[in-house]
Amino acid sequence: MVAPCMIQLYIREECPFCQKVLRHIAAAGISDEVEVVDASAGTAGRKVVLEKGGKGQVPFLVDGSTCMYESSDIIEHLKQRFS
Repeated sequence: MVAPCMIQLYIREECPFCQKVLRHIAAAGISDEVEVVDASAGTAGRKVVLEKGGKGQVPFLVDGSTCMYESSDIIEHLKQRFS
């Protein structure tokens, strides 16, 4: 049995900042460690972003008790987490 990902990245496909984080995840080879969740309007992912973060901004990362917006901050967090 495979354990579920502890890290969720909430995105919208058309968001260039989300794409920036996705490119980092692919380049770092950590795609299996991060669950990518659609947070488009009307989705369950959007509801999670609003409930946990307080605003509908993406990308939005949830890593255990750590929640964050801002693509550069997310990339830095992932670099430290998987170094």
